[in-house]
Amino acid sequence: MNYREMMFLRAVRKNGLVAVLATSPSTPAEVAEETGITERAASISLEALVGLGFLTANDGTYEATDRLRRLHTDDVAEMSSLAFRLDGLERWITLPETMYTNDPVDSPENYTNHYMGAMHDMDEETVRACVTAAVHQHPDAEQVADVGGGPGAFAREFVKQGHEVTLVDRPDVIGLDEQLLDSEPITLVEGDIRESVPGEHDLVFCSRVFQTLSPEENRRILNAAYDALSPGGSVVLIEVVRGRSPDARMFGVTMLAQADSDGNTYTESQYRDWFHDAGFEDVRVTDVPGTKYQTVAGDR
Repeated sequence: MNYREMMFLRAVRKNGLVAVLATSPSTPAEVAEETGITERAASISLEALVGLGFLTANDGTYEATDRLRRLHTDDVAEMSSLAFRLDGLERWITLPETMYTNDPVDSPENYTNHYMGAMHDMDEETVRACVTAAVHQHPDAEQVADVGGGPGAFAREFVKQGHEVTLVDRPDVIGLDEQLLDSEPITLVEGDIRESVPGEHDLVFCSRVFQTLSPEENRRILNAAYDALSPGGSVVLIEVVRGRSPDARMFGVTMLAQADSDGNTYTESQYRDWFHDAGFEDVRVTDVPGTKYQTVAGDR
């Protein structure tokens, strides 16, 4: 969506129009009364939402489509990634202030749910490509730990490819995963992956987490991952590596605007230093075919 459409959706979500239409079909007059906006603004907005595919119109009454319901739902499994993108827009708008403080505005309500919904909605081909690239780094792996695994998109793909999987993440994330993954043969474990990775595994997998954290935190994760590997095991990261991925430099700005910690994108040299300092051998960086991502891998 272009910037005008995103700013418009931010406005109609913020003033309550999305919530009203997600609940019941309404006329412009009813929307104006419920939200407090002018009837002119309601009429123009409803027609724009029809044009964007969020509403249908019938004899002056407007009704939500699945696209709007997925924007408003609390069900992470059904949620559109657009909800998370709109959350991020708030932080982009306040980026000038963040540049003075390194402290983005507070996360919006339901931020974790929206993040989980966006990750759950991730393109299946990208997920499959990343997992296949990780397995290629250790083809004999049986036990896999997906650390910082969020809603389990990668964990489910590892299961499909024949692995036994443990997903480790924060308690609030695991609480949502218990609903999302209740029918999947995935072991869910609460934990701080900067402190430890429970169990012993052939492969420790971590996707797009390092870019959200500081160098010191990333070193701690690698130390914890090393301790959780069986002899000969491997750790595999999926990241955009600065100097290799065309998106990496600008994604560093995204982390400045969005990350609650000191996130950034990092160079191949930085990753190699961290891996070597943690004790890993045969450190290697390769492109994930068909994506903007790289694998960073090393062996115990």
